[in-house]
Amino acid sequence: MARSESGSALAVAREMTAIWARRAGITEVRMGEIQDKIRKKIYEVGIGTKDKLGGVNRDEAKSKTLGEVLRRFDADQTGKMAMAEFHDCLRTHLSITFDMVPDNEVAAVFKAIDDDDSGMVGIEEFVQFVQITASMLKTLQMRMKAACYGNTDGADWTQIIKKHDKDKSGRLEYEEFRVLCRKDLRLPYEDFPDCDIQAVFEKIDTDDEGTCDIQELVDFIEEAAIDETKLPPVEGASP
Repeated sequence: MARSESGSALAVAREMTAIWARRAGITEVRMGEIQDKIRKKIYEVGIGTKDKLGGVNRDEAKSKTLGEVLRRFDADQTGKMAMAEFHDCLRTHLSITFDMVPDNEVAAVFKAIDDDDSGMVGIEEFVQFVQITASMLKTLQMRMKAACYGNTDGADWTQIIKKHDKDKSGRLEYEEFRVLCRKDLRLPYEDFPDCDIQAVFEKIDTDDEGTCDIQELVDFIEEAAIDETKLPPVEGASP
């Protein structure tokens, strides 16, 4: 499913949830809940915060992308899942119980993210569904806003961001953005692993140049202060 050409990252995430909800025939609130329940479970088994993750050392898990985690559950290694494989992934591998997401909703979600109606869900379609959710972005924005305020006593956020613009181009590359998030904003890996930081960076980088304009980053943080749209109380908003 193509990325929207207009609107902020948060607005686009909400738009995508609305599209999936319509395709599934369920409410946007419920679709947001399902997204975050699945997201939370994926992170628990595949990236997580424990020292050992199914025999995988935590330092190794840090470098994993969400796609790499999901491919572990792709039994035939085709890069796609049929409905039975998708159901087994949720129930067996991710321990998504019937009470959490009943079978009719599992089928509805599968239909919603099967963008081309092929009867198969691609790994990248699955990643798009769970990685950048509206509640995840809102949580990230609020944490970035709070961290900026705590570090600067209300000083101009632009100056904090500019410290990481090494070549004075007015734009940040991904690694500069990651360091900003880790050092200045103190965003912990346990809540926002590197794969999320990179995915958010790519969402803000609307022109796909591999860099983000400093003002775009400021606008992304400040959106938390001006956006009053009420989000549902979703379980597992942070992975």
